[in-house]
Amino acid sequence: MDHGTAVVGFDIYVIGGCNDVFGGLSTCLCFNAVTKTCRKVALMAERRNKLSVTVLRGAVYAMGGQDGSRIHRTVERYDCKTNKWSLINPMNKQRARARAAVLNDKIYVAGGVNCYGYLNSVEVYDPDTNRWTFVAPMLSVHLLFSCVEFHGCLYALALLLVSNQGCVHQWVTSNRAPNPTLRAGAQDTSEGAVLLDTTRPKAHSVIVSETRP
Repeated sequence: MDHGTAVVGFDIYVIGGCNDVFGGLSTCLCFNAVTKTCRKVALMAERRNKLSVTVLRGAVYAMGGQDGSRIHRTVERYDCKTNKWSLINPMNKQRARARAAVLNDKIYVAGGVNCYGYLNSVEVYDPDTNRWTFVAPMLSVHLLFSCVEFHGCLYALALLLVSNQGCVHQWVTSNRAPNPTLRAGAQDTSEGAVLLDTTRPKAHSVIVSETRP
């Protein structure tokens, strides 16, 4: 429950999670899709549930998450060849339930929650400099969402929105040709997507939407 997953070659990694309502796990399991066998691999340095996980350059990254009431900003990298986790530079913010994706050979971590509330901030990790940098935030604060890369952009796809300073951005989707509309100040929630266009000199988050017939 609340674990992360990653795929490297034919290996599927199941990372962290929790086995009760309070604590996190530092364990990591590896299932090989060819041999149909499962084995334990090295433990993480931190216990993590509600963590973010992604793969970059053949290494697995475990970011943030929480252990009980403690929310992490620490980040660990797993070397599949040596079976070792190593701590790298931490994120700028503590994050649990954040979403991660890889774009242009860098890791983007978006949203999440910490002790101060829900987040719309986004930060990017450059493996060549081992540094985290803030980029343009999402326009909305999301409770449950996914983050994916598609054709040089990052999409945050949300089902639930959280009020941000009293304003919720609402949009709906359909199968019709795009006819973007944005309604600010709406009090209910709906489906939608936030787009982070990193191909522009200054990345801005914009809402991509369609109106139901």
